[in-house]
Amino acid sequence: MDALFNLDGNVATLTVYEDHCVITGKKSFLGFLGGRAFDGSKEFYYADMTSVQYKKAGAFINGFIQFEYPGSHSGQNNFNSENTFIIMKGKTDIEQCEKAYQYIKERISFYKNQKNSPIISAISPAEELKKFKELLDSGIITQDEFNAKKKELLGL
Repeated sequence: MDALFNLDGNVATLTVYEDHCVITGKKSFLGFLGGRAFDGSKEFYYADMTSVQYKKAGAFINGFIQFEYPGSHSGQNNFNSENTFIIMKGKTDIEQCEKAYQYIKERISFYKNQKNSPIISAISPAEELKKFKELLDSGIITQDEFNAKKKELLGL
């Protein structure tokens, strides 16, 4: 699977794929100072996420993209969370971060909608016909209504 976005931060990289993201700590001096050099990689699947936070980097302040999922805890400082990718002005492509953030939000929404959509089970024509026969026997529908539905279900 090809990466859609590869974002380079000071202490980690963020790679965005169609179904998940990966934050990888950098083995560098700044990664060491930031406590991320030994983090390895952490995968975040959109289907498991509840939300994503975004703070745009300013002239004098870093920004971030942070992933939330059941059981995660961002704590008081978003910049120290293992679920956070730090955006550095002048180091990270801010425009690409915004595009990646929008993409991630859309994918989380897509998966949430799939989870919340009603499950439609396929009922065979024979099962449906049996239900209509019970309605006929109960006097809820007439013989003509039953016959019309029977023709419809059997394609006659």
